[in-house]
Amino acid sequence: MSLDIEKMVADKHIFYLPPLPLITIYDDNFFVRNDYDILSMGQRQYLINFFKAQGFSQKSGKLLTREQLQLHFPKPSHILAQSAFNEDYLSADPHHFYFVTPTTFAETLFQQGLRGINANFIEDIKSLIETCPFNLELVRDINITNQLGPFINQYYRQLERYQKQVIERDFKRKKAL
Repeated sequence: MSLDIEKMVADKHIFYLPPLPLITIYDDNFFVRNDYDILSMGQRQYLINFFKAQGFSQKSGKLLTREQLQLHFPKPSHILAQSAFNEDYLSADPHHFYFVTPTTFAETLFQQGLRGINANFIEDIKSLIETCPFNLELVRDINITNQLGPFINQYYRQLERYQKQVIERDFKRKKAL
């Protein structure tokens, strides 16, 4: 059994991009540079309710299951301005999916671009922005001392302009969950 991709795509808050094992959800349009990169209670509850309606059951605060599918809420870091990226996020796994913030999702797409895994990563990031704007400044800042920082800087202004236009056009009055 697999995820119902059509229902996720139809939902105006949820973003999923195969083959990544990641699912994210809209958070907000207001970003603080040194924010925590964690899912809010509203986001978590929305995801739990959405997937329970798809036949998943909650096994713990960090796990939803249905048959052989497991949906994980990774343990968040309680340190400000720290990357939540995990190497597991780059590998498709038909049985394990992870709920992440839009910022962590974007960081994973940047990782794909840096590593040459995804030639269309900029278009994928733009698709993410169209459903889930993310903290672009934070993803750049938390990677400033590694190879990903300079790579993000190459696209920063372009994506900053694009996200600003999308927020103004589509998210100006949208509230956080």
